Amino acid sequence: MPSLIGVDHVVGPTLMLAPELFRLKGDRKESLVPRAAGSHACWHGVISEIAERKAQETELRESEARFRALVQNAPGGLLVVDRTGIIRYASPTFASWTGDSDQLVGPGTDMLNLLRPEDTNRFRQFLAEASTVTGISPEMEIRLRTADGWRAVELTATNLISDIDVRGIVLKARNGTDRRD
Repeated sequence: MPSLIGVDHVVGPTLMLAPELFRLKGDRKESLVPRAAGSHACWHGVISEIAERKAQETELRESEARFRALVQNAPGGLLVVDRTGIIRYASPTFASWTGDSDQLVGPGTDMLNLLRPEDTNRFRQFLAEASTVTGISPEMEIRLRTADGWRAVELTATNLISDIDVRGIVLKARNGTDRRD
């Protein structure tokens, strides 16, 4: 019987092994590697096929890039806020409406500070209702502070607080000032 040597890990050059030297055992591949004298060394370990995983990673990266491009270049604004109106995410389009990008509309900003004072109570009520409703809430109009004054913005809310990937209320915003003109 050929001698067998147990190997925990290999240091040095990578071995390229012919497929016929592998045998499948469950979802693992094991192999016997022939030695020069015809005896065999037993390699104890796991060889994983990573081509499928690499393809999935590439697909995920492409999907994330596509989603990011759609959100960041959408004609309307997109916000994710918590129940109290603290911004967790603001799309570049929404941020550009204020004229001050991330300085004024970044994560951690209180949305109430961006609204005309007369709109704050209605907005609080809107968020309170949106946080208890499943699906899309009715539309509301607010006036958003900008570098040049105020901009009318129409909001629609979707409650995704229980979605572990979002954990907030998604506000879809349309520029109401342009629609009025």
